[in-house]
Amino acid sequence: MRKLIGICVAAAILVSMLAFTPLASVAAEPTKLIDFYWEELYYEYGPAGENECIVNWKDNALYFTANTEGSELGDPYFTVSNSSGFEADENPWMVIKLKNLSDIGTFEMHYATSLHTMGGATVLHFDITAQDTDYKTYVVNIPQANLDTAYPLNGPDGIAQQAGSTDTPIEELTDSTWEGTVSDIRLDCLYKEGKSGMVPDGAEMYIEYLAFFATEEDANAYAATGPDRSNYVAPPTAAPVEGEDALPNYDAVIFFNEESYWEDYINIEGTPANGMYFDGLNEDGDAALFIIEKGNDPYLQMLPYEPVDAEEWPVMQMKIRKNGSVNSGQIYYTTYSSPNMTESQTASIKYQATEDWQIVNINLNEKNNGFCVGDYQILRIDPFTSSPEESTYEIAYIAFFKSIAAAEQYTANGGDFSELESMTPEPDPETPTPSAATQKPTPTKSAAAASPSSPANEESGNSGTVLIIVIAAVIVVAGIVTAVIIVKKKKKSGTES
Repeated sequence: MRKLIGICVAAAILVSMLAFTPLASVAAEPTKLIDFYWEELYYEYGPAGENECIVNWKDNALYFTANTEGSELGDPYFTVSNSSGFEADENPWMVIKLKNLSDIGTFEMHYATSLHTMGGATVLHFDITAQDTDYKTYVVNIPQANLDTAYPLNGPDGIAQQAGSTDTPIEELTDSTWEGTVSDIRLDCLYKEGKSGMVPDGAEMYIEYLAFFATEEDANAYAATGPDRSNYVAPPTAAPVEGEDALPNYDAVIFFNEESYWEDYINIEGTPANGMYFDGLNEDGDAALFIIEKGNDPYLQMLPYEPVDAEEWPVMQMKIRKNGSVNSGQIYYTTYSSPNMTESQTASIKYQATEDWQIVNINLNEKNNGFCVGDYQILRIDPFTSSPEESTYEIAYIAFFKSIAAAEQYTANGGDFSELESMTPEPDPETPTPSAATQKPTPTKSAAAASPSSPANEESGNSGTVLIIVIAAVIVVAGIVTAVIIVKKKKKSGTES
């Protein structure tokens, strides 16, 4: 009996120990995960607006290479697509896994939120190891890193100002700018020295993922395990786009050639520009030719005359030909509903590394932040993130589609807008009519001039019309009377004979 009681007591003690032994903690899921491990995910969060760098997917990670040869600033960076939509205040901790192949030991990152635009006050640095042979995972307190970085770097006596920056120095921060809803994350990746980083050409880094958390405990637990990718399923192949959704906006296809009326659809001459100017049509007369000068941030504003609804037609397709070594650029846009030109209204341009003609499809709603609505007002093309040498840039046409899939499908199926010719009625040989895509519209000013501006003008116009009718009636009556007289004379002469 005693033996049985002893066994029961031992069992009870064991059960109580198990009951109060804490189980191994399961890593909490991040509020926001930006994962570059799979190629499909890389393109979902893919880079946009690369400046002085080349970014692509390689070995299950985002692969960054500084392209700063000839740059005075050495300031590579890119923005992360679909990085918006979570609350900064509630998620102060970031986990990032990377492999730094360079000899630089500082990581740089910028951000924008609903309360702060991207600038000198929205930057942070943290230490990383250099010349890595394996990946390292870092847990970063973003607000603290921001406070430790922004003012020493960009304050009146900061490093950036001492290097001769022309930017307005920031005031000392009492609270971090990591607050509000995140709208953009920009990865500069490396910072060496000076106002912009002075990152050497060819510096390399791999980034596997970024994740954001509410607590340090959750961030540390996640850093130990990383994302659970065991249940990842690649997205299915997209079904073909059909019907009207597969077609371009036929009212907004702009051909830059000698036979079109493109000047009536878009203004590209004499508009605000920097280091880029329109040089007429090319030698073949089939494209607009632009000269891009050597220097930083070349751009040119294009002003569309015809209304194009940004929400319905967010994808801009261009047929272009370029020379030069840079293979990325970006588009800034404004609409009549969102008239402010900011980083929130940008989209990336990706080029193939060729000097032949190529098609580029640009999703102007890339950031999906609610600004791409209303008719387009300004389309500012920044053809290259930097221009290390003078080069040329040609645009054969601009068209708009409802989706990237539709734009890619149209050209993959041999689409060249030739159907526009069959859509246009056969013109009278004596009065030729341009095709629908380039038909010259009635100028707004002329239409306004033809419209009466006051009741007095309207009355005057009507009286002129009445006068013409009266005169015509008098002439007709006079003709009839004359004819009657002649007839009567003939009858009379016939009786006398």
